[in-house]
Amino acid sequence: MRFGGGVQQLGFVQVERLTPSNFPLIAFQPIFRFRPLNERTKQVLYQVGAGMFSANAVPPYKSWDEFGPVVRNGVRALLNARDQHEKNTPFVAVSLRYIDAFGPSHTNGMHVGDFVQKVLGFRLELPRALSERIAKPGQYKPLIQVQMPLANGMLMHVQVGEGLSNKLLSIIMDWTVAATSPVGPTEGEVMNTLDSAHTVIHDVFLQIIEPIRDTLRPRGA
Repeated sequence: MRFGGGVQQLGFVQVERLTPSNFPLIAFQPIFRFRPLNERTKQVLYQVGAGMFSANAVPPYKSWDEFGPVVRNGVRALLNARDQHEKNTPFVAVSLRYIDAFGPSHTNGMHVGDFVQKVLGFRLELPRALSERIAKPGQYKPLIQVQMPLANGMLMHVQVGEGLSNKLLSIIMDWTVAATSPVGPTEGEVMNTLDSAHTVIHDVFLQIIEPIRDTLRPRGA
C-alpha cells in the first residue's frame, strides 16, 4: 500500500488486484497492478507482489529514452516503500526483458525456419537421422534457446520461435539480460544495472535485424 500511495502521486491511480484477498501469497508473483489514467502514458504499468516489482511497457513501445524514466520513478517508489529493516538489503535479482515480434510484414512470406536462419542469423543443422525424414527439406520450425555469460558480467537468455502477436502468427524473439550478483538498494545502482542491460540488448538487436532494418526503421530498442 505504501508503494501504491507513492505511484498514485505519479498518476498511476488505477489499481487492480491480481489475486483474491484471501488467497495465499506466492513469492515473486504480482499481486497488485497500477496503471495511469493519462492517455499519453497508458501503455505503461507497475506490478508488485511478495518479493517482486516490475515496470512494464506494452505496445506501442517507443524507446528506452521514454520508458527508462518510468522505470526510474517506479524504482524510487519501491525504495521509499521498503520497510525500515530492509532498506539496506540488496536486490537479489535485477533483469531487463524485451519481447520482439516479427509479423507478416517483416517476414514477407518466409518460412519461420528460413527467417530465423537467413535473416536473424541463428544457424541450425539437423542431424541426418532427422533431416532425411522431413517431407519438405528445410520446412521445420525451430525453437532456439541460448543462455550466455556476457563480458560485462551479466547473463543473457534469448529464445526465438513461432508464436502469436496481436492474433497474428509471428516470430517471437524473447530477450532477458540479468545481473549475476546482488544489486545495491539504491536508485543509482539499480538503474545503472538496467541501463547496462539495455545497452547490450539494443546493440545486439540492431545488429541482428540489419538485413531488414529498413523495413523496421527502429527508433530505439
